[in-house]
Amino acid sequence: MATTTPIRDVVGQAVVFHLYRPGTLAVADDKPSWPMPKCRVIWAAALVEAVGGTSGATDITLENATDSVDLLASAISIAYNGTAYLGVVGTLVSSEASLFFDEGDKLSLNIDAIPGTASTGAHAFVMVELL
Repeated sequence: MATTTPIRDVVGQAVVFHLYRPGTLAVADDKPSWPMPKCRVIWAAALVEAVGGTSGATDITLENATDSVDLLASAISIAYNGTAYLGVVGTLVSSEASLFFDEGDKLSLNIDAIPGTASTGAHAFVMVELL
């Protein structure tokens, strides 16, 4: 006989969301974006599959696209000569209120900068506490 865990039993639990943007990266916002449960962000990291260019960096930011609120104090920056698939942990904003999502708010992965030759495949990982 199957059992179901009541939602009250998962409140306070940590969950990791993975956002993925395949292919050649270009500067753009809200690609992808994902509807979130009611939660608070407690950790974020990003990586790219292949780092392009001979100068500059691939800059990745995360935001609550519904409220237009950044989650990171500054972009996660992966240098042109960086190692592919090396995850970089972001520093969350100091405003605690900015880290809360209402149910249905959209979490988005934004590419703010790319090197001269584009990088490919952006991944973001966001750990949240369910509320």
